[in-house]
Amino acid sequence: MYDIVFCNVPYVHLDYVYPAPAILRGVVQKHGFSARTKDFGAELFKICNRDLEHFYKVQNWLISYPDPGTEPPEIEKLLDRAIDWLREHPSKFIGISVLSWQSQIACLLLIQRIKKACIPSKIVIGGRGIEAPNGCSKFLPGTSGQLNAFNAMDMVLRRLKLVDHAVRGDGEDSILEILGCDSHNHTDKDTFRYPIPDYSDYELDCYHFENNVVMWPIIGSKGCVRSCDFCDVGKLFGKYRYRSPEDVAAEMIYLNQTIGARNFNFADSLVNGGLKPFRELLTILADYNDKNPDKAIVWQGQYICRPAEQIQDAEAYYKLLYRAGGRFFYIGVESGSNRVLEAMNKKTTVESFYYEIEQFRRHGITCLPLLVIGHWSETHEDFLQHLDMLINLAPYVRSGTIVSMRIGVPMFIFEGTPSHTNRKINGITTLDRQVYFCSTNPDNTITEKIYRQLVVLRLAQALKLVDGSYVIHDLSSSLTNLSKINEINDFYEKQFEKISSS
Repeated sequence: MYDIVFCNVPYVHLDYVYPAPAILRGVVQKHGFSARTKDFGAELFKICNRDLEHFYKVQNWLISYPDPGTEPPEIEKLLDRAIDWLREHPSKFIGISVLSWQSQIACLLLIQRIKKACIPSKIVIGGRGIEAPNGCSKFLPGTSGQLNAFNAMDMVLRRLKLVDHAVRGDGEDSILEILGCDSHNHTDKDTFRYPIPDYSDYELDCYHFENNVVMWPIIGSKGCVRSCDFCDVGKLFGKYRYRSPEDVAAEMIYLNQTIGARNFNFADSLVNGGLKPFRELLTILADYNDKNPDKAIVWQGQYICRPAEQIQDAEAYYKLLYRAGGRFFYIGVESGSNRVLEAMNKKTTVESFYYEIEQFRRHGITCLPLLVIGHWSETHEDFLQHLDMLINLAPYVRSGTIVSMRIGVPMFIFEGTPSHTNRKINGITTLDRQVYFCSTNPDNTITEKIYRQLVVLRLAQALKLVDGSYVIHDLSSSLTNLSKINEINDFYEKQFEKISSS
């Protein structure tokens, strides 16, 4: 009898190792509890005869707002195998990781099957997906009137007594409390730590990594030191906290020496949140790589572009970054207009990004800029400056410094944003993450946002700035939005007496 088993459920992507079950297993084992992990996403892949296209087709059923009774046979087979595995590994608690809303239906189906099989284990759910609005209403008969789609999933399942515990936010201390342990992980307001994750149960032969190189997840921080007005990281994670550089490096070096892990992906919202601890981490890793060139560590992550004047002794800094194994970064460039960057609260400038990208080019580091089109503050002149920036970045695409660009639109508008922004939808739900308006910039309608996005995509294609996969993804999203254009324009007409045509 194990104290707890941790599992994750589809929807999953097989080019990414999900660390939560391994991290939590390491935490509880350090405190004397027994645990196992199971990846039911990998199990579904095997059920699909390892056919990647078929695997994602089956998974798509889970996010298509399906009706009960339409489950593909592969889903039914997965649930049968899950019950068999849980019976073969009896435990006092079953922990289910729900990474996002896309995993909600699989989670509910598994819970219902556990109850039906009379497995006596107590059920614990966690992960960001449990905080999302409940998308499982069709699979909860008899609850209409009591619950609606705006109730978070964990609230619904606890009210229906389908789960015993729901863990929001960090799970390391919470899971120990559930197991009855008084000795919590050592955490304070600025830092956190946990033992080295236990990946021994992971079936890596089920994953599909680029060039067959396993990319190991690593977490060095939680939250963000920025408060950009379009981002939800601060709302989800709260105050920025980080692991000590020694703790992070020890995990990477241990996995490097024991299982040969050489390629790491930081799952942080940003890797360089604190410059002092970041430099300390770089120093440790650079020293290790210098002494172990035959098994040197390389890594990637999300990186903020700081004002150039904050990088002291820049030449030494970028050389150290490369020696430490930093090779590829996602950078939130967002806009080519300093006025828009200021409105976003980015705390950087377009000139600083130009400086950073030139340093990357000189030192052999690559990146993927993230762009936002149609921010509430963006005027037509700002948009033209954005197009100028794309043209200026073309040489860095040619040099290979920029591997591609991601082109998107603003997401939610959160508390604390200027009072003249508003995202009440008046019944429109299909574009609830993009439909908002700004009373001081009324020309920036949804029509204009989509128009600008399509112009940027066309320019990026002409300059060969983006690879096909990103263009197809983003363009298909825009075309979907265009199909709702009349409905969305009606929304704007209700907000303004007259909206000037762009």
